[in-house]
Amino acid sequence: MTRKIKKLLKDFSISSFNYSGGMGGGQEGVPDDLLTTKGDTHGFTTENARVPIGANTTVLTADSTEALGLKWAAASGAPTTTKGDVSGFSTTQARIPIGTNNQVLTADSTEALGLKWAAAIASGLVVIWSGTIGSYPAGWALNSVGIPNKSLGLSQLTQNDGRGLYNGQPRTALGQEFNAGNTMVGKNLTAATFYLYKTGSPTGSVNAYIKNSSGVIRETSSTTLNPATLTAGSGNATANEFTFAGTTTLAVDDMITIEYPSGSAGNELGVRTDNSGAIANSTMRQYTGSWADVAGEALTFVAGYELAYIQRS
Repeated sequence: MTRKIKKLLKDFSISSFNYSGGMGGGQEGVPDDLLTTKGDTHGFTTENARVPIGANTTVLTADSTEALGLKWAAASGAPTTTKGDVSGFSTTQARIPIGTNNQVLTADSTEALGLKWAAAIASGLVVIWSGTIGSYPAGWALNSVGIPNKSLGLSQLTQNDGRGLYNGQPRTALGQEFNAGNTMVGKNLTAATFYLYKTGSPTGSVNAYIKNSSGVIRETSSTTLNPATLTAGSGNATANEFTFAGTTTLAVDDMITIEYPSGSAGNELGVRTDNSGAIANSTMRQYTGSWADVAGEALTFVAGYELAYIQRS
């Protein structure tokens, strides 16, 4: 009996046994002929299977709908397709197509991706002169960080007359209208400066507006003025600037107005004017219950639509 067992062990070499159930020297659990092509890989569902190599540049991607849970697919990259496109995001990455020439990329929360291409606002940094900081031209001023700057726009600086505004006076507001051909038409107003003084002890608030020719408000200045802070006397008028957002584009016959609906006779807001002639393509107006033209006269004012800076050198 012992000799018979020894013979069986000799004929059945244990070195030829594969523990995974196969025979031969292949990878454990994988038949030798499972992979057939360069780049093939293994997959599994209920048994080992071949995942054939994909096309060049495709990537192996998990996909639970596939029999083996894998597939070769195009790499997911930026969704851009055209020169100048940019990527945006809402819940997934998406394409923002390039805009037209001279448009700027603008934040807009109403857009699906939060961005849009739009025309640039007509205000900002414009370099029109360069030189040393200590030699900037007359009419310029140093801002809070020491850079010379000047508002670009339209101005009428002659002061030879004045009008009083108060509640009960024939007028409570004065305006300067910009007619067809005026340089301000089509510009986005950023500031309006009026030359003001007081008579007596006016109280309340002075306001400035952009209005259309019918007196409908298009924008209210973010600046208000307490008339009590002004100096008394028309010869002591000071420049007072009222700022705007720079988003309202002036249309033909729009006007800037200075208004004081408070006060009383002897407690007035004084507004300096020029009675030597009207400005070309512009009309002074006053409110006396309705808006009316004032012939041959103009407000003393500065209307700015851009802020120019001197470039450091």
